[in-house]
Amino acid sequence: MNGLDTKGLIMFSTTQCPGCVQSAHHMNQFGIPFREVKVDGNMQLITMLAEMTKQRTVPQFFFDGKHLTNGFQDVLRLHNEGVL
Repeated sequence: MNGLDTKGLIMFSTTQCPGCVQSAHHMNQFGIPFREVKVDGNMQLITMLAEMTKQRTVPQFFFDGKHLTNGFQDVLRLHNEGVL
């Protein structure tokens, strides 16, 4: 993923995204370990993310390099299954 360490849960976000703030809050509350990558103003990251997901919205979640297409719902599912 373009030089990024893809192990574990990664949330791509922006500073002004309410859904990103809420997702991070819930993951912290549930004790779900994750790494947040802010894409604010970084056109290289924004373009890479759009090419990988076919979406231009955040938050976008990846687990061990795989895009979680259902977003935070996938994060909760993995958490409930004991994967996270």
